[in-house]
Amino acid sequence: MFRDEKIPYFLFASISVIYILSWTMACSRGLTSTLEGESAQTAREFLHALDWTVNHLNGVEDYDKPAFFYWIIAFFSLLTGGVSELSARIPSLLSTLIIISLFSRYYDNNPHQRHLFLMAAAIFITSPKVFWMSQIGRMDMTLNMFCFSAITAFGLYWRERDNCRAQKIYYYVFFVATALAVLTKGPVGFIITGVPVFIFLAIKREKQELLHFFLGKGIVLFLIISLPWFINACIQTEGAFFNRFFLEENLSRFGNLFSAIEFKEFNRSPFNRYFVYLLGGFFPWSILLPGFLFALIRRTYRPDDSDLIIITYILWIFCFFSLSGVKRSDYILPLYPAASLMVARYLFQNFSLKGITKFAFSLAAFFSISVMITGSVPIILSTTKGLSLASQYIPKALSQELIRYAEHPETVVPFAVFSLIIILTLPFLAMRNKSFNVMFASITGILAAFYVYAVVAIFPVIYANKDMRPYCKEISILIGTDQVYSYRFWDEEIVFYLNRFINKIDAEELRRLMNQKEQRIFLLVREENLEELQIKTSGIPFVYNKKMPAWRRIYLISNRPF
Repeated sequence: MFRDEKIPYFLFASISVIYILSWTMACSRGLTSTLEGESAQTAREFLHALDWTVNHLNGVEDYDKPAFFYWIIAFFSLLTGGVSELSARIPSLLSTLIIISLFSRYYDNNPHQRHLFLMAAAIFITSPKVFWMSQIGRMDMTLNMFCFSAITAFGLYWRERDNCRAQKIYYYVFFVATALAVLTKGPVGFIITGVPVFIFLAIKREKQELLHFFLGKGIVLFLIISLPWFINACIQTEGAFFNRFFLEENLSRFGNLFSAIEFKEFNRSPFNRYFVYLLGGFFPWSILLPGFLFALIRRTYRPDDSDLIIITYILWIFCFFSLSGVKRSDYILPLYPAASLMVARYLFQNFSLKGITKFAFSLAAFFSISVMITGSVPIILSTTKGLSLASQYIPKALSQELIRYAEHPETVVPFAVFSLIIILTLPFLAMRNKSFNVMFASITGILAAFYVYAVVAIFPVIYANKDMRPYCKEISILIGTDQVYSYRFWDEEIVFYLNRFINKIDAEELRRLMNQKEQRIFLLVREENLEELQIKTSGIPFVYNKKMPAWRRIYLISNRPF
């Protein structure tokens, strides 16, 4: 089955399968997070607005982020006939593809360039965090693409020092990509790309090059592209955008630097949180990172300048965000393509056939056990004893979700068996060839098989219980053209799917509206606030919950019968 000369085709097939799965997920499921809802709704409001300067969300000016990412969604929405789940996710899908294509450029002077490109691409796309974020309608993957484009451009700029024309092109590409990163998410775009370049040039003691790079025409181009929108937004909002975005969302979020001013209080995370995020998000390749660092320390792996640029970029991102008070797994997404490149280089240069074989069989064992556990749940819960055990030893909320998952044995069990056969077979077939490349290909095949199983058998069941579309369709018919209110929350996804603005009101205002017999009132309330609201308003006459998602308990209430 495996031959060395066929390995590039097998790797390409595995990468393609996982990328196609991302598109499948992007097309088939509803918006499943408030940030996805925010992206789609903000883009829709741009399409209906005459002013494209400041974001609007639920009819109100929103200063949390720059507008550029929402413009991109709006552009793809015009091409696809309107804002949809897919048009909101196309920027992330295309950004993932662009990042993969950049791998082919970074080491294109290496005699083993094709193998390094395919290995880095396979490592990147098979990382759980990358697979997930590649089909999420959020700006993180787009920011990742611009930042990695910039650092790739600098790597090529440094390599082409003997080619003035090529070097000049890469010089400007760096600043254009950095400017677009800033327009996507703010100053962090420059911090992620500019500081590692500064550190690298300082390490190389290139004082003249450092001054030329950051005080040349490139920085002027960067300012011309990035500054006008921010200046206009600050002027148009009379400083409100500056206070909200720069002071609160950036400086205060990073380190509570403006504690004397009454900004929103952000939850702080422990310093070591990103070790956990990276371990899970970059699994299984994160297992190799300690070995790579140890090889650097022991000098058994000697990086060249191209490697040093990438290593500086990785370490800077990890250290910078570790210093931040607020820590989210999405923040360190820009280090994933760089880490993929370095792990590919490390594997190719330092890993033996024996080592990669052990790694492959360990992964086969881990994913086989995972498939057997998830695939056997429908069988176990189909028995009375299994249900009894689940109710005794598993929390009630989780056991209910497992029961819903177990209602689909016709999908889960066959795909579990099929995936298990592939996962167990691939490393044994690869062993017959006694080749490092073949064994690496078997690892990507194992991961691709598991992702296929997850997308086909597991995710549809999970997201069926989260999908707001059927519920919103039902209540949209009930509401007609009437105003909708919400109590103690409002949800961007519901705003998007109902295609109307939702006013947030308190219990006193609701009590007043409920007592107006001539006006029909519709209110959305979360399950945990329903009882509280009933007490405060002396009872709610009518509650509607048909087709409500199991994981999103949001009730529609009214003062008249439905």
